[in-house]
Amino acid sequence: MHLLYLDDSGSVLNRDEQYFVLGGVCVPETSVRWLSHKLDEIACEIDPQTPTQVEFHAATILADHIAYAVFRRYNANDLTYFNCIEGRFYQDGGVMHGLAHRQTYNDRCTCPACLTRRNAR
Repeated sequence: MHLLYLDDSGSVLNRDEQYFVLGGVCVPETSVRWLSHKLDEIACEIDPQTPTQVEFHAATILADHIAYAVFRRYNANDLTYFNCIEGRFYQDGGVMHGLAHRQTYNDRCTCPACLTRRNAR
């Protein structure tokens, strides 16, 4: 089993934006205890007196960054943030998974999602 945190960027109702992006972070259930232990250690370093009062929002921040980076890549042609995460998407058989570009107007799209699927055919 995996734990999944999702975050979105863009708005379906905003006519000025062509894209709506849903980003996520998936953590294997077996890693949760390890991750929790590491976060507890960091909390003790941050506030040794009351470490239980330290809050972490890493999944929120990471999922938000992923959604924002993908949104900027498609909606504004800005690769600045996307280039930082592009190599982290799972690939199998030359196809990038976890990133899909649903569109019907450009069968020659060179985004990584379209390109890897087209090249795998």
